[in-house]
Amino acid sequence: MSGGPYASAIPPGPIGPANQRKSRGPLIAAVSAGVLVLVLAIAGIAFAVGGGNGKKKGGDPPAAAAACGYKIAYLGGLTGNNSADAQTVRNAAKLALDRHNRKHDGCTTELAEFDTKGEADEAARLAEQVVRDEKVLGVLGPLTYNEGQKVMPILEAAGLPVISPTLSHNAMSTRGWRTFHRTVGSDADQATAAAKYLTQTLHARRVFVVAEVDEYGAGVADDARLKLNTAFVGRAGIDGSATTYGTIVKDITNSLADAVYFAGYYDAGAILVKELRAAKPDINIVTWDRLFTDLFAEAAGNTAAEGVVITCPCVPPSEARDNFANDYKAQYQDAGYYSPESYDAANVLLAALAAGKATRADILSFVNSYDGQGVSRRIKFTATGDLDPSSPTVWAYKIKSGGVYKEQVIA
Repeated sequence: MSGGPYASAIPPGPIGPANQRKSRGPLIAAVSAGVLVLVLAIAGIAFAVGGGNGKKKGGDPPAAAAACGYKIAYLGGLTGNNSADAQTVRNAAKLALDRHNRKHDGCTTELAEFDTKGEADEAARLAEQVVRDEKVLGVLGPLTYNEGQKVMPILEAAGLPVISPTLSHNAMSTRGWRTFHRTVGSDADQATAAAKYLTQTLHARRVFVVAEVDEYGAGVADDARLKLNTAFVGRAGIDGSATTYGTIVKDITNSLADAVYFAGYYDAGAILVKELRAAKPDINIVTWDRLFTDLFAEAAGNTAAEGVVITCPCVPPSEARDNFANDYKAQYQDAGYYSPESYDAANVLLAALAAGKATRADILSFVNSYDGQGVSRRIKFTATGDLDPSSPTVWAYKIKSGGVYKEQVIA
């Protein structure tokens, strides 16, 4: 599995509901020949315009003409750090686009690729290019939080609809950005799922929470403490640059905790887990998707990392609907994490174009009201761009022999 928190040809079918309208009912016959001729003429015009049967009450209207010749921008790293994960996200979008274009032969959409190289400043520079291209009606991305903070004010000012398939940071939906959406759950969703897994699956009675002292870890720690309720027994903040966490390990053991929830990054997590396992080998450890990387197990050592559970708001590609993993593999290679979420994000924007939406404002309105089944989950957005509470899906993954394997979905 590649590092980082990102990680064919079945037609997508109708994604959004079609507008319904009633066709005209049968016309009433006139008593005089002159009126009858006039009525028949009107009926003929109505038939030609509506394309329906004048004797049918409520037939389906003709499909809206798709918007042609427009672009969706992919805004994310294709080179540099986490490039393999980003390419998986891009490839999933291309898969969706290829299917859309085959279905709308002669009325195609382009995926305009903007390689940020994983650098926030480069992402901001490219975002300016994106908004100047009037053919771009939607953005797939950004992929990382640092890039998101730089590009969202630019994209927001231009009214460009944005759907990220990877950004789970809570802050992305708290800044008042009306154009931001995501097809993954938030870090708050992860904390809720972790608390449920700890108490209901592991049956932990005393959970100690450890988080790095930054806005990401602290926020998740707050959420976890709240959701753990009476199972919460203590909390500690750590400096990610430290080389030992002996004092925190001692606090954990003194609390008689039977489980630890960690919200931090792989380097600090590796040190903490190694020292914690040495002091208390059987303690349960659950963490979040920032440790969803082979680098964590390598740094901690396979023995210490064994059995650590990692939550992720990403659906395993093998669990995606509609044969997604096999279709992706047929065109590229094995599907990576966040590819189902990317495929769904692209399809929301493509559904708007298929419905004839041809302005940024109309696309945004379509996305805001979208409600459809994707390959990863049901896609419906709240007013802040988060997935509807009925929709987020968080999975538990477990480290075994140095590898990360899916374990179970946490409802």
